[in-house]
Amino acid sequence: MVSQKPLIIIGAGAAANELLSHLGDVPEADRNWHFSGFIDDKVTESIEGKILGTIKEHSVNPAALYLCAIADPASKLKICKKLQDEGAIFTTFAHPTARVDKGVNLGAGSIICPFVYVGIHAEIGEHCFVNMHASINHNVMLGEGCTISCHADLTGYVNAGKGVFLGSHASILQNVKIGDFAVVGACCLVLKDVPAGKTVVGVPAKVLNHTRA
Repeated sequence: MVSQKPLIIIGAGAAANELLSHLGDVPEADRNWHFSGFIDDKVTESIEGKILGTIKEHSVNPAALYLCAIADPASKLKICKKLQDEGAIFTTFAHPTARVDKGVNLGAGSIICPFVYVGIHAEIGEHCFVNMHASINHNVMLGEGCTISCHADLTGYVNAGKGVFLGSHASILQNVKIGDFAVVGACCLVLKDVPAGKTVVGVPAKVLNHTRA
């Protein structure tokens, strides 16, 4: 059996409990971690596992590994940066049913959920969360902190910036660029570039008249 380190999950909401369930699918002999608990500022009781305390008051354990299961990209990046500055070491997780092609770069803290496909030469930034059945095709680039919802499809050579949020069943066509902290609504069909900080909805996708902080 490989040497195991404590694993701390940041967040204790639904996404975090789903992540804990996915972690349970990894054979014991293949784990380099053992689940230690959740940290969260709002949730005081988790569906599964235990709450170790708040994020605000958490003292980083240099011997532990961390994963962040917070969906909102801006909040996620702020928290992860704070903990990294304090010495937190983030691991990566790819579910056994996920297909991650050779040569794919998974950034620290990235989470690849069940039945995800990540194609050749894709680049997944730090702290990205790719949910079930999403497809990240060849030569796609995801900036740090992206959240890709279930069944979203990024075709070849898509470039998504920092903190992008893709809703469920969103489809991004080839060579499209999505600016930092843009939001793509559920079931969107994105045919052209999305400006930073904007939200797009519809088929084809159109920009809403507000910006995202």
